[in-house]
Amino acid sequence: MVKNRFEALDLIKGIAVVWMIIFHICYDLNYFHFISIKMTKDPFWYCQPKIIMFMFLICVGMGISLVHKKSVKWNSVFKRSLRVGGIALAISLVTFYFLKGRWI
Repeated sequence: MVKNRFEALDLIKGIAVVWMIIFHICYDLNYFHFISIKMTKDPFWYCQPKIIMFMFLICVGMGISLVHKKSVKWNSVFKRSLRVGGIALAISLVTFYFLKGRWI
């Protein structure tokens, strides 16, 4: 069964994912001193994660409005919020432990 897809939304998500991967490759190369980029001082590199996050949030908002077009399905919202919140908490706790007081 084929569901209706919004190709523009899928395209925006795909661009955001590829852009995020490229940004993180550059970030890691800079972190390990293979390249030299002033991530926090250069406006180009400083704005990248904010633009990528904006693209993801736009996609999330559009997706939610499409899924809940007729009425909000509170049960699925609650389950997904618990799942995502639980995963975020687990990542925060694990990284806090392994990064000795710092977290993701």
